[in-house]
Amino acid sequence: MSRFGGDLDPRPCSSCGLLHPTLSRDECPVHLRAAALREQAEANAEEQEEYARARAAAVHAAGEADASDAEPDGAATMAARARAAVAEASDAVKAEVESVAQLASKAEDDYVATRQRNWLRVVAELPWGQPPPARRTPMAAALGALDAAHGGHARVKSILSDRAAAAAHLERHGDGEHRLRPLLLVGPPGTGKTTLARAMADALGRPCEVVPVPMAAVDECYLAGADRIWSGAEPGAIIRTVRRLGTSRLLLVLDEMDKVGTGNWRGSSPTAWLLELLGSTTWTDRFLGVPYPTSAMSFVATANSLDPIPAPLRDRCEVVEVPGLTPAERVQVAGSHLWPRLLRAYHLPTRTVPLPADALELVVTGYAGAEEAGLRGVETRMDALLNRAIAQGAPARRVWITPEFVADRLGPRPEGEVQRRAVGFGPARFAAEPEGEGAVWAVSPGRLIRPPAPPRSPRPVAGS
Repeated sequence: MSRFGGDLDPRPCSSCGLLHPTLSRDECPVHLRAAALREQAEANAEEQEEYARARAAAVHAAGEADASDAEPDGAATMAARARAAVAEASDAVKAEVESVAQLASKAEDDYVATRQRNWLRVVAELPWGQPPPARRTPMAAALGALDAAHGGHARVKSILSDRAAAAAHLERHGDGEHRLRPLLLVGPPGTGKTTLARAMADALGRPCEVVPVPMAAVDECYLAGADRIWSGAEPGAIIRTVRRLGTSRLLLVLDEMDKVGTGNWRGSSPTAWLLELLGSTTWTDRFLGVPYPTSAMSFVATANSLDPIPAPLRDRCEVVEVPGLTPAERVQVAGSHLWPRLLRAYHLPTRTVPLPADALELVVTGYAGAEEAGLRGVETRMDALLNRAIAQGAPARRVWITPEFVADRLGPRPEGEVQRRAVGFGPARFAAEPEGEGAVWAVSPGRLIRPPAPPRSPRPVAGS
């Protein structure tokens, strides 16, 4: 008798091959399980197919929407905008626009067409016509703006106000062919050269932009731009500034001109580009490839020393020396300009953080050092004092900046500190040399340094 409990002998199933009582194919459990899995797989496949069809329809609809949205940025539209922008430009610029517009319309490669459209977009967003003249600033108002922004340096501010008056006159009566010679402000660090340039821009009613020249020494594409044949190419700092501000009537500050260098490891130097920028009324950016008018721009360069600047660049500029401040001038400028500016930056009312005269003089002449030519060290220490005042509850409560407060925050004064009087600036200016040592200005930190005396030769011994 069979172990299955019946008279049927076990036989291999024709569907699965297992030994069980002979059943029909539809009754085999393995076959039923396999059929269920097949049905589930077919259902999943149908669902995936349906999802793929819905996804393809959604992508197609989104592509049509993007195409309709991108229609204003098409080649024909950008070409029309560029032609309208260069209506007052030179014939060479108009011819280049027509050439690029034809290339963009006939290009079969999307990459090439995108490059041409990007070029047309930059050209369309640049102001090519002569900008309207700004409101003329009277001489007294220009001097007032300079005095409000910076203390001391009366001669330098008088020269800047003269230049502001001449620039305003050229705006009203000039023909765009003449531009004032760039100014080169030379002086120790921290004496306010960039602040004076910004104040001159305010007196002219122009926007001001600072262009660091050391960046151009590292990578000349920063100033000159990259050729538009490269992927991701863009204009240089000059064209980017004009495009962002929407006007070419601005004041550019070429900061740290003495760091221009002799070139990088690739053999390129920004000196040639700076010569073209300062010595011509047009500027040819690599990305544009056509001259852009710069006669409406004003340039002010800053430097710590004249020696590192190449002679051709010095000849292009009018050199104005910004001398270091005396200790009395530093105390006056720090109290009347620097401290109120820091209070405004921290949104602190003057009455909540009073700074008496004795504490101010201690910060300027004691901790910052009387030999410092500028106010950078003073600003650093004043910033530290305000941080401590805020930590102690300002502006909710009044915090007096007393000498004890200054000593507690800035610590003890260095032992053996020698207070020296500033005697001048520049490599050719020396202090009176005491016996055994010399004194000369250090260009980088703007301090008076005294090298140690050379060692004396040993006394000869008898018989040697």
